[in-house]
Amino acid sequence: MIAGMQRFWRFLTFLVVILHQCWCSTIIQHEEGTLTGDVINWATLIQNYVLKLASDGIQRDVTQSLLDQANYSFERKDGMAIVSQVQQLLGDYFSDKKAAAQKLADKIAQLHDAINSSRSYTKLSALDPDVYQDSDVPNRLPKDLKFNPYFKQSVSQNHSTVKISDEVPRDNHMTINTVHFSAALENLFKKNAQEDPFMSELG
Repeated sequence: MIAGMQRFWRFLTFLVVILHQCWCSTIIQHEEGTLTGDVINWATLIQNYVLKLASDGIQRDVTQSLLDQANYSFERKDGMAIVSQVQQLLGDYFSDKKAAAQKLADKIAQLHDAINSSRSYTKLSALDPDVYQDSDVPNRLPKDLKFNPYFKQSVSQNHSTVKISDEVPRDNHMTINTVHFSAALENLFKKNAQEDPFMSELG
């Protein structure tokens, strides 16, 4: 906390010095003109505001007195014990996430060429409902929506939906392929969620 306060005050001091230099250089280089006066007034107002914020808003003297009066105690920490505790708490968290990410990368590599070489569909609406479900099209929403407190809205844990910008042409082959591509990853997402309880909690 003390280090943070010190950095904050150094920043305020630096800002005041910069504004003061700008003010002085403006006077030296431009003695006349409305723009010069406006710049000087602006720099002065900002400088006064920063100083007032430091003295009245943050109350530096009061804050510093509280820090001076606080009771501080020395405590020695065992670094290896902390590392061991973190390992026990996290368990296989990172290895599970790495494994899930690797499965996803492998599946993407497998699907990429196959789906992008296929142009059997010319309209997005022609895709099967299990493949194309749209957040902006009511009759293309999943039928099993349930409220999820984490997302604070109704979601489906069995189907994903797409969100397509109004600027993106829906019947463009790249749009159709992208929807098809993301739908093909859905089973893998569900499998990862089943294998990782943390993912299951997030839906």
